[in-house]
Amino acid sequence: MKVLILNGSPKGKNSVTLHTCLYLQKQYSEHSYEILDVGQKIRSFEKDMSSAVKALEWADLIVFCYPVYTFLAPAQLHRFIRLMKESGCDVSGKFATQITTSKHFFDVTAHRFIQDNCVDFGLKYIKGLSADMEDLPTKQGQRDARRFWRYVEYCVRHDLYEPASVPAISEKTMGSSALSGEEQNAAVNAYTNNGQVMDEPEDRLSDADTEKKSVEAPWQMKKQTAEKQDEPGTKKTAAIKKTAAIKKTRRTGRKAGTRNKDIVIVASIKPGDSILSAMIADFQSVSPYPARVINIEEFPFQGGCISCFHCAADGTCIYKDGFAEMLREQIQSADAIVYAFTIQDHSMGARFKLYDDRQFCNGHRTVTMGMPMGYLIAGNLEAEENLRMVIEARCEVGHNFLCGMAANSEEIRKMNARLLYALHHGYVQPQNFYGVGGMKIFRDLIYVMRGFMKADHQFYKKHGIYDFPQKKKGQILLMMLVGALMNNPKLRAKAGKQMTEGMVAPYKKVLEE
Repeated sequence: MKVLILNGSPKGKNSVTLHTCLYLQKQYSEHSYEILDVGQKIRSFEKDMSSAVKALEWADLIVFCYPVYTFLAPAQLHRFIRLMKESGCDVSGKFATQITTSKHFFDVTAHRFIQDNCVDFGLKYIKGLSADMEDLPTKQGQRDARRFWRYVEYCVRHDLYEPASVPAISEKTMGSSALSGEEQNAAVNAYTNNGQVMDEPEDRLSDADTEKKSVEAPWQMKKQTAEKQDEPGTKKTAAIKKTAAIKKTRRTGRKAGTRNKDIVIVASIKPGDSILSAMIADFQSVSPYPARVINIEEFPFQGGCISCFHCAADGTCIYKDGFAEMLREQIQSADAIVYAFTIQDHSMGARFKLYDDRQFCNGHRTVTMGMPMGYLIAGNLEAEENLRMVIEARCEVGHNFLCGMAANSEEIRKMNARLLYALHHGYVQPQNFYGVGGMKIFRDLIYVMRGFMKADHQFYKKHGIYDFPQKKKGQILLMMLVGALMNNPKLRAKAGKQMTEGMVAPYKKVLEE
């Protein structure tokens, strides 16, 4: 069997995940193997995909090998998947699987992302291996890896693979940037209800009400239109020109009360994203506060996160492109964040993922907790179950109130209303399983690594995140006593009803007060 390993780690040969693949290569040497370091050499593949296409066409089995980065695969692998689709290489009918390492923090959404894209390629997907970062050096980890590989071999021999996780999609269902000029006009006209954008509320604050001195950069959008974004010579209708105008206001900083709130829209606006531009303009028109726009497509990123842990001690990123400063001073300082993107490859797209990964300069610290967040999403969000889960989980882990995932004008109105309520009342809900479970994984990880990840450790201590159950000594002793009593059949029979009454006693006291 000819096996192609797509190493999505930006660390290349020094990838922990890759070593699981190298171990399997050594154990099952009867197969032919080729490794492409697509994560580390993504810029080379952006210039020339010919070697990758040749390897993809050669392979019988494609193995996506990567560390899990913030709910999904690294941005570099996101980008390579996009390049695969743009290259037009035909891998349909081949087998595919994946091997990841992580601390199991939302490894399920990362695996689903790869699986969904395998459907687009027409690949026969075999359920992958999600290993702990520390598994391979152990006998059990090695045993698990071998058992997994034997299962993959069995599936290939017997033509067994998972059913399609999503409907296969074409490029033209990914968003307006993949459409022709005429198709963009029709899509925007349909979105804006014959070219009519939302009316502005009477109590909308003017830009002058919140204007303060600030340094403008190219990625801080002052005004942008679909006409400017599209290729020269493309004919535009009045509808696109009207709906795609995006207003820009200067950062004001957080303020108490119901006036003068700072809302930032962090957007991934590509050339031709007419529908997304219209959605942003619609949100700005219904918000009583000027919402400034930062277009991450125009930010001069020097590269994606390489998991070098340079930031572990004090939050300083190895890159000198100003991202960390922009993130902290222009985005995290706001009162609310609205993210805006066009669905691409079953996610928010490679550029937005790069932004997400680079936020690791904050380590595992939930620095925006309590802040309301919303999403403006162009594309068929209803069909993207995994993406919706990622968005909800991001907010839950960060302890942010998710005001909505808006894909049309009516949802934008509702999202804005929820966001205003959260801003004015400081509303945030208790975390659900995504947030509680995710933070417990981080809690245990950072406690063990506290000598190395010092900034995270100090943050967790300050905010009481080290809520280990063994610290609840009183409750533990009480449960030991109750358990001992309940082991006695006579006492257990006598307790009966009194046991349940005792359990609800504290709650009755609340009602009596």
